[in-house]
Amino acid sequence: MKPAAFPLPAAVLAAATLLGGCAPDAWNSAQGVDAWIGLVAQRCTGWIANSRIAQLTDNNAYFLDQMSKLYYGRTTPQEFRDGVYSFVDPSPDAMQTVACIIAQRPAVTPKAPPIVP
Repeated sequence: MKPAAFPLPAAVLAAATLLGGCAPDAWNSAQGVDAWIGLVAQRCTGWIANSRIAQLTDNNAYFLDQMSKLYYGRTTPQEFRDGVYSFVDPSPDAMQTVACIIAQRPAVTPKAPPIVP
């Protein structure tokens, strides 16, 4: 029996959908967002769940993606809050830390790099 073929248009659509949901710098290096995340980790020293920001950005791809989207203006502050609170309880410390992260956004939203170099 011959396996079912995966139509090319469906494959292209699936790839575009997957890539479109990622942060702009998910597939290439972006020094601006990396420096901003380092600055946020220095200024926002509270806890989110049992982790500091540096731990979350090193070990949690979802959190890193949300941070990048916030930096590039691809998500609103409320969407960022909702995204973080989807995987942690909004404890007072987490709420204060998330507010601190949002307050560190650049005054001018940086231009996002292309998703695929």
